[in-house]
Amino acid sequence: MRRVDRGDPDLVEFRGRGFSGLLPAGILMILSAAFILAFTSGYFGSFEKLTRNLRNGLNGTALLLFLFGIVFSGWRKGLLIDGRGKTMATWSGLFVPMLRKAVSLENVSVVSLTKEVRRRKNSSVTVFPVKLTREGGEELQIFQGKDYVLSRRIAESVAKAIYRPMKDSSSGEVVLRQADHLDENLRERVRRMDWSVEVKPRPLEMRSRVEEKSGGIVIFLPGLPLGIRIAINVLVLLIAGAVAFFFFGASVFSAEGLAPAESVLVKVFPALFVLIPLALVLNRIRLFARPVEIRADGSRLEFREGRMRKEIPADELEELNLAGRDIGAFFRQRMDGKMEINPEMLDRPEGSEYIAREGSGPVVSPALAGLLRAVGTLAPNSLSIYARSDRASIEFGAGLSKEELEYLYSVLLSLLAA
Repeated sequence: MRRVDRGDPDLVEFRGRGFSGLLPAGILMILSAAFILAFTSGYFGSFEKLTRNLRNGLNGTALLLFLFGIVFSGWRKGLLIDGRGKTMATWSGLFVPMLRKAVSLENVSVVSLTKEVRRRKNSSVTVFPVKLTREGGEELQIFQGKDYVLSRRIAESVAKAIYRPMKDSSSGEVVLRQADHLDENLRERVRRMDWSVEVKPRPLEMRSRVEEKSGGIVIFLPGLPLGIRIAINVLVLLIAGAVAFFFFGASVFSAEGLAPAESVLVKVFPALFVLIPLALVLNRIRLFARPVEIRADGSRLEFREGRMRKEIPADELEELNLAGRDIGAFFRQRMDGKMEINPEMLDRPEGSEYIAREGSGPVVSPALAGLLRAVGTLAPNSLSIYARSDRASIEFGAGLSKEELEYLYSVLLSLLAA
């Protein structure tokens, strides 16, 4: 969704696609419907083998694909915040507003922005709900999106419209800002609150590399080794090839005796069925755990990961936090060199019973502890550095030790808040 200028400071409107992630699927459905209709109408030639029932079935399928494609590509949604009337209206519809719902913004004590991981049967999705907490303690969710920056803009717009504080707990650390300080940058906040900014001691062992360049620093964060990336891609390609051969091998090889148009139809559908999901999976792998480069000086913070670039000017940077769960704290080293699970991290009843019976926490091998630490960094709430503004959100450093992250955070804070 994007913000639309209404020419009135008391009116804030956001508009966007209802199924933004399904736009390519909608276009593909419309093209597939057109292809099927052309096929059944004889555009590619006459097909005597097509019975009347089969032709009607294909036409019905094309009609359904066309309708779903129109919905996926043409559905719109939006919201309008009225500061004078203290209301917020949400709407949705096919190309134009059709369904409307209004919410009163009266008697609201705080506007909250949170982060939730919604678990499904075989997957999970991270969302950022915006909620209103009324004076009686009642909570009302007014928006939910997968894009943190959009949810933050909507939460700030509502907080400014009704002049109420905004509470952001999406990073794992609660940040409460008053309505008149929502546009205050980090440097201004440090000066107003007279914070003491000190650089912590540099750890003896660091996975990252820090270099000083032209009045600033460059931080290099390691990614997944190239050999492991190649092995994962080869494994995915082998699995995709085996699945394609198992389901479509017989039909593709038996298509040699068909007419040219029929042969193309038999081969194109399996290719699309396999290649589109395969391309999506390979793209996810390409974006997974790549090396990261952070550049910072007194004027900006820049994030580089492959071809992706994000930059936050220092006068727009509103938050710089170190937040999340320290995966390394789940394990501790004993005097004999073995690793044990930190009893403080165990559930209280089970942990107390185990310690009373064994005298210490469960012992694990260093290799298993290292593997669990590596996997734990993929969790959405692992300890990381967060840098946020109204236009961008940057998160990096997951997987590094707490001491290393504290050092990097203090260095960045000293540069960007000075």
